Amino acid sequence: MKTVLFVHQSAEMYGSDKVLLNLASGLRRSNDYCPIVVLPSDGPLRTELLRCDVETHIAPVAKVSRAILTLKGMAALLVESVRSVSWIRRLIKQRGVDIVHSNTVAVLGGALAARMTRTAHVWHVHELIVSPRLMKIGFPRLVSALSDRIICISRMNAKWIIDEVPSARERVEVLWNGVERTSVPDLGAVEAYRDGLGASNDATVVITFVGRFNRWKGQQVLVDAMGVLWRRGHRLARVVFVGSAPPGEEFRLTSLQERIAASPAAGCMAVRPFTSDIWTVWDATDIAVVPSTDPEPFGLVAIEAMAAGKVVVASAHGGLLDIVEDGVTGVLVRPGDAEVLANALENLVNDRSLRMGMGARGRERQQRSFSLKSQVEALEKCYEQLL
Repeated sequence: MKTVLFVHQSAEMYGSDKVLLNLASGLRRSNDYCPIVVLPSDGPLRTELLRCDVETHIAPVAKVSRAILTLKGMAALLVESVRSVSWIRRLIKQRGVDIVHSNTVAVLGGALAARMTRTAHVWHVHELIVSPRLMKIGFPRLVSALSDRIICISRMNAKWIIDEVPSARERVEVLWNGVERTSVPDLGAVEAYRDGLGASNDATVVITFVGRFNRWKGQQVLVDAMGVLWRRGHRLARVVFVGSAPPGEEFRLTSLQERIAASPAAGCMAVRPFTSDIWTVWDATDIAVVPSTDPEPFGLVAIEAMAAGKVVVASAHGGLLDIVEDGVTGVLVRPGDAEVLANALENLVNDRSLRMGMGARGRERQQRSFSLKSQVEALEKCYEQLL
């Protein structure tokens, strides 16, 4: 049995965190690979990993952020890198690690420790950076210099790496994220959830945004689109924003709440905190919206919604172009345009058979192309080729 050491940037339960949980738990069920995970802190991800019987450690990971663009930030990264490399090198030797798998470009410790111990290194790129320019051109060069294999989660973020470092092409592999749903809908929980949104009437359509409340996820565009629908006379749509702001950016939540309060459709919108019971959220949903203003590297929430049989309305850029088939499994709209988003939502709100048909086709596509089984099998094949 080969040992794989995952090094990750957080212990939360958003996009790349969920991917790590899925991969580590999937490998844990394998007879060929033993996963070990290093996280920078405790949190819900660690809880879930331990529940899946995945060995997990809390240690420095040398997290890279925009702070490195300052002298103080660079100095702090250098200090943490020394601590991280020392800790991870020791674990590699103690556990006989065969592959170090850095999950996101935001962690540097695993890459450096792998190089120093001459251990095979996979860098799993979950990002698609368009600014600042220093990071846009710098990260691909760093990833290329310290990787034996580069896994990208969409054709768009693979293009980013290859455009910046053409010589990395042969080491780049596109491996779409996958999800697995083992539970069946809890009708009682779904009814209670919809009641809480004021959507107990079957004619009421629930529109859902799930994700971080940050600068580029587009939650403000959805608020404005609801204002457009309200002025057109639509009163039976409800929007729920499920998530939280990044640590240190709590003002994003306040800003969202203030924008909702100022909207004529304020009474039809609600904000709910992050929940681990994401399937109840999707089961209670009629339309999923991913209105990102910057390109998504992938769009995990889109395939979660598809797994629940929900139609997806998404911005037409980034990794979402790999996921949503326009007019077949969902609708692609111009990024940042509230009027265009409102038009797409209006068509789906008014046509139940249209959204049900797209949702059914979306579920079929998710099971065919974005399953956890296919993702884990592709990862194992990548490991085999590397070793």
